[in-house]
Amino acid sequence: MLRYLSFQEEERIIFVTTDEKGNVFDDNFTQRLLSVTSIVIEDKVLNEVLTTISSVLDKRQEDLTEALETHNGDLISYEIVKIGN
Repeated sequence: MLRYLSFQEEERIIFVTTDEKGNVFDDNFTQRLLSVTSIVIEDKVLNEVLTTISSVLDKRQEDLTEALETHNGDLISYEIVKIGN
């Protein structure tokens, strides 16, 4: 889970799904997959898969951070314009 503190606090949970070859599935598939009832029968994950997932999570965190910084910049610009008027 990522927690961002800015003008307001925001929390995000990032999920990533991959197949055994390391191909990353889209967010829609991941959401649908989380709604399926399942049982974990083996908890061994290959290091290559963990590396792939880690890379995807890092990229998504960077994207969220960039979006937050852009949002904050826009908000500050908007407030400056309001003060100037």
